[in-house]
Amino acid sequence: HTKNEEETVKTEGNNIHTENSHPINNNNNHHAHSRLSQSMPIPIPSTNQAALSPVDSDPLLHNVLFHSTQIPSSPVEKEGLSSSPSQGSLLKNELNVNGESFRVVNTSFMLLSILSDYISVMEYLPSLSSDVINRVVEILQLFNSKTYQLVLGAGARQYAQLKTITSKHLALASQCLGLQIKLHPHLKYALSRRVPKKHHPLLNDLDRVLQDYKNHRNEIFAKFVAIMKERALFYTKSLLALDLKEESIPNPSPPISGLIKDTQTLHKMLSSLLPNDQLTNIFRKVFHMYNQVMIDQLSKIENINSRNVRKRIGADISFF
Repeated sequence: HTKNEEETVKTEGNNIHTENSHPINNNNNHHAHSRLSQSMPIPIPSTNQAALSPVDSDPLLHNVLFHSTQIPSSPVEKEGLSSSPSQGSLLKNELNVNGESFRVVNTSFMLLSILSDYISVMEYLPSLSSDVINRVVEILQLFNSKTYQLVLGAGARQYAQLKTITSKHLALASQCLGLQIKLHPHLKYALSRRVPKKHHPLLNDLDRVLQDYKNHRNEIFAKFVAIMKERALFYTKSLLALDLKEESIPNPSPPISGLIKDTQTLHKMLSSLLPNDQLTNIFRKVFHMYNQVMIDQLSKIENINSRNVRKRIGADISFF
């Protein structure tokens, strides 16, 4: 939750929330929920985890699971209240996978730690390999569902006592999902080498989980467009309420200036978290939406044939 209000774009009274939020069952998976509900990014010491089995079949997965992360051990660090590094450690809250950086939160490192434990179990207890695959699928599904409930479902407003779900929370959630999407083929390959061929059909469940992660991330991207559509409708309606024949209105008009400022704020925040291809795709859709909103709303302007009105609208559109 960013402290600088200028670096967030909020809707509906400065709040981003989903009205149809999904209730979270407090009776089941309470312990897992308490771990997965920590949604603030914290510095993570980049040190080797001890006594872990190497995934020699896939160096990339081995490096990510066993050399890039370590879950903070003290209760204070787990709560994200301390960022003091241990001597000689490197603090960071992002992972680099094949040249692609992911800004992730503490729960993603927890998930990687759990996955590394499962792979170690398969390494030393092959008889449990089929059961481990089921457990891997379950923990990935749990991570996805809890992330959805807490962010898009706005459950974090209740369980983490956040006042708002900001666009930064959405972006961080998409990065956590993106990391798992990126690691999916490597994880699937590592598991396939440790399970008998007769149990390989179990790996198909991982592909279904992958599609769920992609759909979830696409919903987050669509939410950015929906947020800006609300802002565009708000500002264009404010523009319609002005006396556009009044020459004292500044150029550009305050509503257009406000929409531009909100667009720049969102772009600045997302550009620090998302890769360029995702950023471009999101804003291509945002600008396409702006075109449609402008056409629909400006057609409602009274006295549109007035020279002063047309001049004002033309100046605003040109500036925009």
